[in-house]
Amino acid sequence: MSGSFSLSWWRFAGTALLIVAMAAVSVLLSAWDGKLNAMAASVPLMCASLLIFFTYRWSRMRSDFAAGRFTENDFRRNPVGIVVGRRRVAVLWLFFTMVLVFLPVMWWLYHNWPTA
Repeated sequence: MSGSFSLSWWRFAGTALLIVAMAAVSVLLSAWDGKLNAMAASVPLMCASLLIFFTYRWSRMRSDFAAGRFTENDFRRNPVGIVVGRRRVAVLWLFFTMVLVFLPVMWWLYHNWPTA
């Protein structure tokens, strides 16, 4: 399994492309059905936040690996812990992302709720 460990930006770009594709497909399918609204727009917000967070973490992982703060064996033992980083930061990021995603949805529901 040696030799497959890589923290190159090209490897990250492949994963980022999947995240961007998921957001694009979501918006395009909603627009194609004529149902493009805040709920459909919340998916790209979530994907953008994931992309920003993991770009930051990838950069930190690269610098930590270069400085010798973890090895390939450390990564293989605990990949999630190394990729996510400090749990408190990840939880706060997730919380604020959920707020960012749900605010437009709640705004849209409030203004488009059918009235009797």
